[in-house]
Formats: sequence, structure tokens, C-alpha cells
Amino acid sequence: MVAFSIMSPIWSSKALFQRSKARIFNTNVKAVLLDGSETWRVTNTITNKIQTFVNKYMRHILNIMWPEKISNTDLWNRTNHNPVGRDIKKRKWGWIGHALRKPVDNVTRQALDWNPQGKRKVGRPKQSWRRSVEGEERRVDMDPAQESSPEQKDLDFADDIGLLSHKQQHAQSKLTRPAEEAEKTGLRINTKKTELMRMNNRQHQPLQLRGEDLIETDRFMYLGSVVNIDGGADEDV
Repeated sequence: MVAFSIMSPIWSSKALFQRSKARIFNTNVKAVLLDGSETWRVTNTITNKIQTFVNKYMRHILNIMWPEKISNTDLWNRTNHNPVGRDIKKRKWGWIGHALRKPVDNVTRQALDWNPQGKRKVGRPKQSWRRSVEGEERRVDMDPAQESSPEQKDLDFADDIGLLSHKQQHAQSKLTRPAEEAEKTGLRINTKKTELMRMNNRQHQPLQLRGEDLIETDRFMYLGSVVNIDGGADEDV
């Protein structure tokens, strides 16, 4: 890859620590490699090819040559890198959150629900961006407590956390789990600052946190924008 080759003096430099080289690789090579990946039609084949490339050159940076061996997990831990699949998911859901904060008449927002007309070919439908998103959402909804959920594992410290769900019971589960995990580390979610907003929902059963009903609202502030019940986010803070 050109982005890696033109930086050969950095990879071979003895004045830089390996961790510094790994950070440079992440910001200058991996960032170029995954540019626009939030809108890719990602398949296992594509993910595996990118991951193979990253692993190969990370081993090169660490001077791990045959016959020396190291597992991929140890490689990621030593270089402080996430698997490529997780990075793509984080980019994708970050972009989805950005699009959902747009007004309902915005083209970017409307593209999330756009459904092309016409007939498809007979046979198993091919993987698409929308199908991958729906599949990830279903897996989280079916098992909100699953350990592999990147949406919950990657939350280190955050002031604004938005939990989305299509069903009442799933929403309650997604709310309860972060609260339980936070209390294990001595942190508590403030029930007075946690609000509930329903959109196109006929359910009126309240959500509870530590036995207290959450306050319902028609607008709230999220990541610097005021989101209203119509889905708009025109009132930037």
C-alpha cells in the first residue's frame, strides 16, 4: 500500500518506540484504509482481507518475522489496536447517529429509510449496508447483555449516552445493564438526568432505573444538539 511504503523511514527508525510507530500507522495508514467505511457494503471477505493487511504490517513494525509467531489477539494488545470489524462498526454507528440528528426532511436522514423499487434476482439476497445494520441491531436486541456488544464494551467515559430500541422490554434491558455495570465500579447513573423520549410508540409503560420511573420528555440535548420528538436537531447548542 502506498501510504505504508512512503513512510518506510519511520517504520525502520530506531529513534521511535514501537508503540509510537503503531499510533502513526493507526492515524496515517489505517485511517486511509478505512476512509468511508461507514457506508461500505461490508462482507466477511472484505473484512478478512483488510484485517490480513493490517496484521501483516503490524508484525512488520514489531519486527516479528518467521519463524517467530504471535497470536492476532496478542498483536492487537501490544499495538493497542481494535479488530478492523469493530472499527468499521464504530464508524458506521457513529455516522448513523449523526444522520439521525438531521431534520426529517434532510436527504441524509431520508437515505437511511430509502428502499429502491423493482424486483431483485431469484435466490438468496446479497449482503447490503442496510441488511448489515439491521442484522447488528437484531443481535443486540435479542441479547442486550451479550459480552461482544461493541456499543456497551467501548463506553469508557461519556457524558451523553443515547440508547435506542424498538421494543419496550429491550429498552428496559439496555438501560438496566449499563447501570449494573457502572455500579460495579462505584459509578451511578443519575435518574434525574436520565430521560425517556418515545417516537411513534403506542406503549405507555414507564421505564425504571433502580425502581424509579424515568421522566418522559419531547426534547433533549445530545452531543451538542437539541433533539426533538419529530427527529429534528436544528437547535444546536
